[in-house]
Amino acid sequence: MHRFLLFSLVAALCVSAVPFSHAASKIVAANMELVLLAHPKTIQNKTDLQTLAEKLEAESLPAKQAYEKAVEQFRSAEESAREAHNNPILTDLKKREAMDTLQQAAIRARNAENNYRRIVADMENQLRKRKDESVDEVLADIAKATKELAEKNGYDLVLDSSFRRAVIPIPSVVFCSEALDVTDALIAATKGDRATAEKTFEESKKIVDELNARREAALSEKGNEL
Repeated sequence: MHRFLLFSLVAALCVSAVPFSHAASKIVAANMELVLLAHPKTIQNKTDLQTLAEKLEAESLPAKQAYEKAVEQFRSAEESAREAHNNPILTDLKKREAMDTLQQAAIRARNAENNYRRIVADMENQLRKRKDESVDEVLADIAKATKELAEKNGYDLVLDSSFRRAVIPIPSVVFCSEALDVTDALIAATKGDRATAEKTFEESKKIVDELNARREAALSEKGNEL
């Protein structure tokens, strides 16, 4: 979504400068994903998000431990209730007491689980909000830099040549000569680091490829079962 908004904004800014009917329209392209990943704030935001995630995880630890303890107590009460039920020597009163203990343990475990789930959901919302805010800030800076670069060099349109798409993994620009690629110019304009961006991109691509491979293997396994 953010990448689509960036491409739309950049295109709109550039198209508004000169009509398509202009005989000498200058069209260039840039890998906006690399520009985004290379931006210094993107790199800093990654560190900040990791720090925030660690902080929130530490804050959620007591709730997690309480949940785990409640589960252990429930399992212990469940085993005791099973043994009491199968013990012919115990009175019905003792068996009912064991069942009551099990029910109470189940309630405590359920409450602890709900509390921990609520804390985790809140943590995820905080991280998502912080990430969206930081990405929006970076996109605004990139759009500004793109507009300034286009005006300075007389570009009428700056296209996004990023390869990854949400639906179809085909770039908006199928081919672009090096002479028309302004990716490095945009990275320089935003004081970015291309080497870091390419490393992050490859790491991300590897993770996506592994997830896709696992998904395909799981689907294939289900198909064989059928």
